[in-house]
Amino acid sequence: MPKKSGVILISLGAVLILAALLLFLHNRGEDRRAGQEAESLLEDARSAISANAAPEEPQEEPVEEITYDYAGVIAIPDLSLELPVIDRWSYDRLKIAPCRQSGAAPDGDLVIAAHNYKSHFGYLDRLQPGASVIFTDMEGTVYRYVVEEIRRLEPEDAEDVSSVFSSEYPRGLYTCTPGGKVRVAVFCQWD
Repeated sequence: MPKKSGVILISLGAVLILAALLLFLHNRGEDRRAGQEAESLLEDARSAISANAAPEEPQEEPVEEITYDYAGVIAIPDLSLELPVIDRWSYDRLKIAPCRQSGAAPDGDLVIAAHNYKSHFGYLDRLQPGASVIFTDMEGTVYRYVVEEIRRLEPEDAEDVSSVFSSEYPRGLYTCTPGGKVRVAVFCQWD
């Protein structure tokens, strides 16, 4: 009987190791796909910014308000990141690129969320106070920020992440840690 239970336990262990390996490979593939999709969208966002940049001279006719699929482009030089920011947040859109969770850059309350993919905000917790964050909106206006504070938010603190980013900080970035149990929140001030 002990031999049979040993074989069962070894078989169960092998199955669990195989399942963990498959999950790891799936997550790596999803990360890679997200990086490739964000890279292709980045070119679209840059082109739209160039086409819609405010002209040097004021226009005489009123300009019709245009809605965009993108909020703009975010650059975090210390992480070697430049990514498009999709205008509306959803779980499906987060699989493609960072999304505007709430607010707007001109209003000083912009919050951007992204998955913890290495190609997105996976290294957000490596930022240090003083790091530069640059956001270019769809009209070509460049907003420069400096990282002021990095916090880990427990699940009970992260229920409404947007409310955690107060009026003290005009820019907030956040992502999950691996496993999704804690959020990494980066608070930025105007540079």
